[in-house]
Amino acid sequence: MTRPRTLLILTLLTIALALLLWRLSPPHPEQARLGYSTSAFALQMARDWPSLSIILATPARAGFRIHTLVDFILILVYGALWGGLAWRLIQGRWRRATVVALVVLAMYCDIRENFAILQVLDLQSGFTDEMADAIRGWALWKWLLLMGVWFGLALAWLARRVPPLAVGYGAAAAVVAVAWFTSPALLQLTAPVMAVVLAAQAFYFSRL
Repeated sequence: MTRPRTLLILTLLTIALALLLWRLSPPHPEQARLGYSTSAFALQMARDWPSLSIILATPARAGFRIHTLVDFILILVYGALWGGLAWRLIQGRWRRATVVALVVLAMYCDIRENFAILQVLDLQSGFTDEMADAIRGWALWKWLLLMGVWFGLALAWLARRVPPLAVGYGAAAAVVAVAWFTSPALLQLTAPVMAVVLAAQAFYFSRL
């Protein structure tokens, strides 16, 4: 069983890396017009080659590479965190295994997304719709799988009678569900929701 202290450290690392990535997202003059709060998220959600051309036409383009490389570390940390939480909280071998499998699949999609981004960053021009589709496709599947993970953790926290964390993870899953059926730009709302959830989770594990 994953120890509370280990989960506390992983929670704090997830928060720290998420804040670092937010700071590392390169500034972009067209960011607001594209409808995204950060250029990194705009790159993740690019629909076609014109969008890629706009997003990457910036002097700070090299910052995307650093951002992507740091994101690999975040993938490992959040995978350990949510996989460890599932292992500790979820009762029933098959339910636990299902959520852990969703975590692993989400990590895989996130890694594939990052490699697709790095492939685009190696080009100076000649972007194609297929390149944008690859980045966006892996990103959307990652979010869908994380929705399943967060829903499973919400039920687990509810069973443990920890309503704040149950509601928090449930809200994060709900945001992804709404975004999937309406506008992917709404996925940005998971950031403030998850920030509150992780802060509450850190406080919870610090008290054990």
